[in-house]
Amino acid sequence: MSSFPRPVFKEIFKVIKACRPIFEPNERKWKKVILRSMRPLPSLKKPTMHGRIQIRDWTFESCIMFKKFDEKESVSGTQQLKSSVQKGIRTKIIEYYPDLESYIDMVLPKKENFKLVKCHDHIEILVNSTGEQLFFKQREGVWFPTLKLLHRYPFMLAREQVDKGAIKFVLSGANVMCPGLTSRGGKIADVPKNTIVAIMAEGKQHALGVGITTLSSDDIAKVNRGIGIELVHYLNDGLWNMKPVK
Repeated sequence: MSSFPRPVFKEIFKVIKACRPIFEPNERKWKKVILRSMRPLPSLKKPTMHGRIQIRDWTFESCIMFKKFDEKESVSGTQQLKSSVQKGIRTKIIEYYPDLESYIDMVLPKKENFKLVKCHDHIEILVNSTGEQLFFKQREGVWFPTLKLLHRYPFMLAREQVDKGAIKFVLSGANVMCPGLTSRGGKIADVPKNTIVAIMAEGKQHALGVGITTLSSDDIAKVNRGIGIELVHYLNDGLWNMKPVK
């Protein structure tokens, strides 16, 4: 029953009676609808953040960034980075990927000049002096490694493996569903929610994509439905096919 006091109901039904020409011949039906709409709401769970995933203190818009990316249309310009900015980026990347610290001078040499490629949808791509794409981010978010860089330094990310049946879906730009990770051909890394991971595939040597876990490893196994990894970048998307930036 509703928690509204009886006098309130009386006033409501006075309005209904005054509007009888509108409600007839379904007066009883309308009374039920109004009463039902006035029932106390059930306790709501904490709201989820649709369309945006939080990674520690950083956020990015939940989308497959490069599915419709075209370098001719999506790139708006390039910017030569100052040495102080490059130093700050190096520091951030070591913070994000501590396993890469021993190799940072090979990935981001101090004396090399780097550029920032500015794209639509607030995407920025970090490229080296030869124009190779190394990292990318959206807005003020975290720097993600490109797949080409990840293939050279595969240890920099935790690995989540999908079964053979999920490969075609990942390569078409679909998010990774939990059953694709929990099946016989899948493997789940022991990582918390909102972890950047390499998406591997059963029987394949190199990563198919880069994504972010939407659930912890334990929850992926327990829930076993819905999206387990939000796909961010994958083989043959716009970034993968992007030519070196001159």
